[in-house]
Amino acid sequence: MVEILVRRTLRPEVFLFFLYLAAMSMLCGCSSVPKADKSSEAITGACDSYDEMAVLAEAILLTKRFYVQETDFRDLVYGAVDGMLSGLDPNCAFLPPSSLAELEEEARGSFGGIGVSIGMGKGSSGVKVIAPIEDSPAFKAGIHAGDVITAVDGRDTTGASVEEISSAIKGDTGSSVKLTVERDNGETLDFALVREEIKISSVKGPRVLDDGIGYVLITTFNAAVAEDFAAALARLEREVASGL
Repeated sequence: MVEILVRRTLRPEVFLFFLYLAAMSMLCGCSSVPKADKSSEAITGACDSYDEMAVLAEAILLTKRFYVQETDFRDLVYGAVDGMLSGLDPNCAFLPPSSLAELEEEARGSFGGIGVSIGMGKGSSGVKVIAPIEDSPAFKAGIHAGDVITAVDGRDTTGASVEEISSAIKGDTGSSVKLTVERDNGETLDFALVREEIKISSVKGPRVLDDGIGYVLITTFNAAVAEDFAAALARLEREVASGL
């Protein structure tokens, strides 16, 4: 726990950090410092804004210095931004780089990987392969549903989360990754795989039901959903569906 007492007189390091923020804002073209031809009221407003920003800078520096555990400066900044946005309304949120990358990947509908769906096994059995995606590198190499991933690139995965292993498996198309898996019979196998562009299917199961009604399941709304749905609809038209 750390208590923060805000003072209006800034210590030198707080002033320097505040000056750094202002400089970065100007470099990014986001400075609110008014030009010389602005009114005195605008200048006063800008100064007041920077005075309030200095409170945040001092709070972060005090927390960094006096908190009982060592804290990463980036984590403190991210936490401050997250708290600021969450205090506005339920529709505002802060996405750090890792979360943003996952969101962009989901929206894009594809990613660089080996094509396996993974999940946590029962008990302490570790992270298991739920199923390889058809025609993916994992499918072609012979990785099976139920295989327990025990190592990625030689690094033991004991205690690792699904997210950590998924992040380790994914990578740039054309790059290599080595998976070590254990089968139900205790057999341990190594697989050297080359990552490919894996497409996330957004539309599944187009078929005509018994009453002639066409059925299509949209699993996710990503960049490819319109194209995938059009292909599914064309298939249903060929099968002479009477409705949808």
